[in-house]
Amino acid sequence: MKKLTILLLLTFSLFAKERTFTIPVQLQLKLCEQLAQNTNRCENGSTLDYYKHLVLSDDRLLIFLYLNEHTKSYKPTSTAIPVVVNSIGEWRATFGENSISEDIESLHQDPHNNIWVRAIWHLEGLFPALYHSPDAIHWKRTRLPENRDVDCCFESIDEPIFLWNTVQLTFRNLDNTKIKSWATTYKSAMSNTPIWQPVPNSPAMQKEPVDEGSWKVNTSSKEISFSNNLSKLKIVLPIGEKRSKKFYHIQVGAFSKMSSAKIVMKSLKNMPYIPFTKVVVVNGKKYIKLLIGEFTSKRKAKFILNKIKKEHQNNVNIQKAFILTSKL
Repeated sequence: MKKLTILLLLTFSLFAKERTFTIPVQLQLKLCEQLAQNTNRCENGSTLDYYKHLVLSDDRLLIFLYLNEHTKSYKPTSTAIPVVVNSIGEWRATFGENSISEDIESLHQDPHNNIWVRAIWHLEGLFPALYHSPDAIHWKRTRLPENRDVDCCFESIDEPIFLWNTVQLTFRNLDNTKIKSWATTYKSAMSNTPIWQPVPNSPAMQKEPVDEGSWKVNTSSKEISFSNNLSKLKIVLPIGEKRSKKFYHIQVGAFSKMSSAKIVMKSLKNMPYIPFTKVVVVNGKKYIKLLIGEFTSKRKAKFILNKIKKEHQNNVNIQKAFILTSKL
């Protein structure tokens, strides 16, 4: 049956012209309603934009979309919702608890065709998360190993290792001084109470190239397109446009180790804004910046800086703090 379907698609592709589509209107309305929050609404100018995608083994496209209000948000993540489209342009999505609020780092399909999302939550620290789905539509958050003793608030998770009957996860702190791995069976990993066993750290597996199947992917600064070589179907989705806008922070310090940043953070008491860290890479070297506040006005940032310098005259780190300008 599969061979017959492919043969029909090949025959059709010889005579068909490429057809361009985007998300069906009714589905757009449902997605807009699902993702709407406060002023972030489609009727206020927000748009459904592409976030991440994965070509599945059955040649369907899994696409995560989010609602982009085109403004800087204090929350660094945007809730994303999965939709699936096949090679002939049939769309499918479910709603409710199937959205993902963390930043999606990577998508994977294991040897049993289960789909996994590796994500991380940025909020006064780094907190890893993992989701799994048997069909790319219905999603469940994976319960991670407990008592990991890696770092309570600044922890990341490597790309999962999928063997035939085993799922292995490796966690590490930002300094790479603590690295620990756990493993369990597929059946256990997808249950509500997985049983994880500590295992020796494995060497990183070489990442296999992504098989895009019959889909060809092209990206530009404003959109991404998926063209199916067999059915001549083309899907075009917008990519969130980033507006160049200045923001200001109070930088207290920049450190090569997270442990050093955390020591200084403990000395920042009674701040008008909660201090937070931001990891940056400069000339291939990682730094952890310790910042206070996020201001759209340099005048406001200077006012707060002068205020906290007067209130914390004995704090050497505060006295050395300065205004950092960044762009969205």
